[in-house]
Amino acid sequence: MGPSVALTFVRTSTAVPSLGSGHVAVSGQHLCFQGLFGRPKEESLMIHSVRAAAAATASTVIAAAGLVFGTAGAAHATGHGAGYYGVWASGVNVRAGGGEHCYLYPSAANCPDVQTTVSSPAQVWVYCQQEGDQSVGGNPYWVWVLTASGHRGYMASYYTDNATNWIDGVERC
Repeated sequence: MGPSVALTFVRTSTAVPSLGSGHVAVSGQHLCFQGLFGRPKEESLMIHSVRAAAAATASTVIAAAGLVFGTAGAAHATGHGAGYYGVWASGVNVRAGGGEHCYLYPSAANCPDVQTTVSSPAQVWVYCQQEGDQSVGGNPYWVWVLTASGHRGYMASYYTDNATNWIDGVERC
């Protein structure tokens, strides 16, 4: 159940000083106050309490979302879809070239052009993954990455900080 809002008011038709500049007067079920520029403002107490409850609920939802979707570290053990993943080894080749064979069946032989190398603690942006023509460390998957230096290419998924061979949430290339 959402938060409740209690309003306390005095039934009077006389102006009462408010916390800010201006005056407040309550008459019946309406809250009236003089604004900063002398313009009268009127707001139903029912609408005011509904707005206050909605604002409190929204604040609670935003705070809870911050706890659930808060900042994450560099290593993601279970996969989180396309995004940044850490590299745990040194001198890992990022490969391209070889045309269709590289795209469909990534491997060192099918992707002969080394674009760059990456080393721990670097992170790469993983776009997609593909089962390759070569397994590395028992992992048959290769990931299409973007490096911090702006190079794109396939990298053996074995070298990403992820607990499983297939990275959950990352689509097939």
